[in-house]
Amino acid sequence: MALTKLNSASVIDRLPTGSVIQTVHQGADASGNLVSTTASNFSTAFQASITPTSSSNKILCIVSCSISDTRDGDQLGVGHRIVRQIASGGDTQISSAKTAYSNTEYLNLHLRYISHPSTAEMVQEQSFNILDSPNTTSVCNYKIQHKAGTNCTTGGAYFTLMEIKG
Repeated sequence: MALTKLNSASVIDRLPTGSVIQTVHQGADASGNLVSTTASNFSTAFQASITPTSSSNKILCIVSCSISDTRDGDQLGVGHRIVRQIASGGDTQISSAKTAYSNTEYLNLHLRYISHPSTAEMVQEQSFNILDSPNTTSVCNYKIQHKAGTNCTTGGAYFTLMEIKG
């Protein structure tokens, strides 16, 4: 649901490039749900949607969430990425795979123990700020996806999607 949205084409046309046309802010798990996965492939944890008013406009996608992974072993790793789906089409990755850990693995958290405890859990806040160019006026679904080192949990997710005049 848009919190702010300009509806008059004449008003929007007069706005300078870079103006915010509409904003959607959504607590993706308002009921306090957590989503867990043990898969080593990406799966969708939460999502939010916005419908651009012009195909030349951009979407500023701001996502924050809490992530954790639990493992009995010497290494813990968890990965997150942001993808966009236009209407009912396929997912397109819009976040970079490059992190301080790897150029390809989306690894947001990695902890290695020299003398590991019996079971360890990592918890961290994760945020993404991405300026996307979907080039459409169809609904755009933005998704946070996660994959597990062992048992990844994502929660506390919030999306802020802003349509920016191009």
